[in-house]
Amino acid sequence: KRSKKSYYGNTAEARKMQRSNLIPGGKDERRKIQGARYDCWWELSALKDKQSIFEVYENDRASEDVSEEELKREDRLNNWWGELALESKISIYKKVMSRLTKESRSKIFKDILLERSSPLDLQLSL
Repeated sequence: KRSKKSYYGNTAEARKMQRSNLIPGGKDERRKIQGARYDCWWELSALKDKQSIFEVYENDRASEDVSEEELKREDRLNNWWGELALESKISIYKKVMSRLTKESRSKIFKDILLERSSPLDLQLSL
């Protein structure tokens, strides 16, 4: 049996291409699916986590250093997230997830899968 290396090589770019080929559809459809995954993660995040992410990304400060009056409401945070480019969403997601334990990440992934098996799948198919 041939190894994966013999098909794709072992460079970082080759592994990235191999992973991207696992998502069906053309490039635009893949970006749409990928964006939906990050949007789903954002929707499932707690308000306090969203505020922390916003403050670190936009103002380079911790949410604990922000007064109650300055904290953004959830609809404002959701609008901000929606305006971000996909690359920025990916960067934020990776930074947040890298700080979590393996168990915490597993729980988040399960929540996303459960969420995707309901209304989000219908939106993606439209």
